[in-house]
Amino acid sequence: MSRFGYLRDRLFLVAAAGYALNRWLLKPLLPSPFLHGYFNDLLLISAALPVVLWLQRLVGLRKHDLAPSWTEMGLHLAVWSVICEFIGPFILHHGTADLWDVALYAVGGVAAVLWWNRPAQITAVPVMSFDALAPHYRRMEAILAGGVLQRCRTAYLAEAATCRRALLLGEGPGRFLVELLRANPDVEVICVENSPRMIQEALREVKRNGLDTARVSFEQSDALTWELPPAVFDLVVTHFFLDCFRREELEGLVAKVAASATNDARWLLADFRLPERGWRRWRGRVLLALMYGFFRYATGLSASRLTPPDGFLEAAGFRRAGRQLANFGMAHADLWLRSQG
Repeated sequence: MSRFGYLRDRLFLVAAAGYALNRWLLKPLLPSPFLHGYFNDLLLISAALPVVLWLQRLVGLRKHDLAPSWTEMGLHLAVWSVICEFIGPFILHHGTADLWDVALYAVGGVAAVLWWNRPAQITAVPVMSFDALAPHYRRMEAILAGGVLQRCRTAYLAEAATCRRALLLGEGPGRFLVELLRANPDVEVICVENSPRMIQEALREVKRNGLDTARVSFEQSDALTWELPPAVFDLVVTHFFLDCFRREELEGLVAKVAASATNDARWLLADFRLPERGWRRWRGRVLLALMYGFFRYATGLSASRLTPPDGFLEAAGFRRAGRQLANFGMAHADLWLRSQG
């Protein structure tokens, strides 16, 4: 079943555009009673419900990303009907309740829920892509995080100095890749990256720094479905990548990647985390909600919240040998080693 698009949903975008077009262009020009009195009422549910559900998802009141249900639509229909047709006119002393408005809210709501839950929507497969952000990603990171993320990426770079075969998942524009090639002149690297534009950015970065592109093989593929060779990589790198996946996806991905690692493999991991307590924890909740909201909207990100991978790594035979915290505990860099029994 596909994930509801919220603010990227096509019906929401059409309804919001129609509402704005009627309010600021058609109504001032045309004397139509339907446009003036009822057209926007039909669009209320499809234009407003996705926004409300998106906000509920951000703060954790909505626990899933399925299409809006009949119950959700009915609840919001009742609330908005009371507010718009009864409480509003009473407080403003302007007009009276109009049951025709309520009827049109309901008609629009029924049509919207039928559309959102149509069979084609239920069987659709969502696609996550960072292509649109690729040309701007490095600039965005510099503005929003300064050098924090790069310091996390390179915190345990010295551990990669003797590795021979490295697997980089979701490398993005190549900032860690360049440092790895500099630090280890013998390493051969496979980068699995789903975004062709990110691959172009990474390849451009390697060339710009005068490094040997022959040592890097780029695989444009979804890490969840790419077939990994067994037990060949003595270095695995997942920097700011594992946070992109839902819990059930992450569990399978970690197990699959671990099976491709050698018995003496090292796993370098940098990612976000939720601090343990106090104002740092509240700050982390707000920032993570904003980040997931943005990336879900901009990229179709699968996850809607952070799932720590520690338990999955331990189950796959790794133990954490080091952790460094940054940004008031909201970012971390880890060194994981394969357990030897």
